[in-house]
Amino acid sequence: MNPYGYDRRAQKEQRPFCVISGKVCFDKKSAATAKNSRYHEDHTELRIYPCNHCSAWHLTSQLRLSTDA
Repeated sequence: MNPYGYDRRAQKEQRPFCVISGKVCFDKKSAATAKNSRYHEDHTELRIYPCNHCSAWHLTSQLRLSTDA
């Protein structure tokens, strides 16, 4: 099964999205570019992270979860 689909949110860019998370998929470089663009457009602090489901990269505004015990 292909983990990518298309969604209205992604239609403007015609980017695939993850069927599990519903987030737009990027390669690492494109995710960094999108993150920087969003910051310059509306000062939104985002981070990028690799998806365990689709192996692509996504953007999130959530803080990184600590793995410390």
